[in-house]
Amino acid sequence: MFHGKNRRQYSRFDTSGLLVTVKHYEISGDFKNSEKVTPVDFSPFGIAFESVQEFDIGDKIILELSKNRERISGIIGTISNILEVDEDKTRYGVEFDFTANEHMCSEEVENALNNIKQQLKKRHSSMNRNVYRRIKNPY
Repeated sequence: MFHGKNRRQYSRFDTSGLLVTVKHYEISGDFKNSEKVTPVDFSPFGIAFESVQEFDIGDKIILELSKNRERISGIIGTISNILEVDEDKTRYGVEFDFTANEHMCSEEVENALNNIKQQLKKRHSSMNRNVYRRIKNPY
């Protein structure tokens, strides 16, 4: 885990259209209820989301990510940051755990996460170009 003022180690992308479901990961193989959460930003190494569900730093979670036709489940992550947004909603930072199991270090997971990143990056780039065009030509 990275501690310090600037926690960002990798570029993060806006999550428009990204669907995320989260559930607690139990070593016993039991899972608590899954919940759709509101993603805030994404990179192939982690994600931030807002939720009413409670997690603690160090908790293991399982995520399912879906963007357009790209869908990947069984993504294991560790809660690395917590920020209270308001009384009933909290923002959680998650680092994906690529050492958790064979699935997490598979080419399938790597490709899926990079494909999601590319889709989000494409949208991010076009939004930035539109802003640049408005600044360059305000009329």
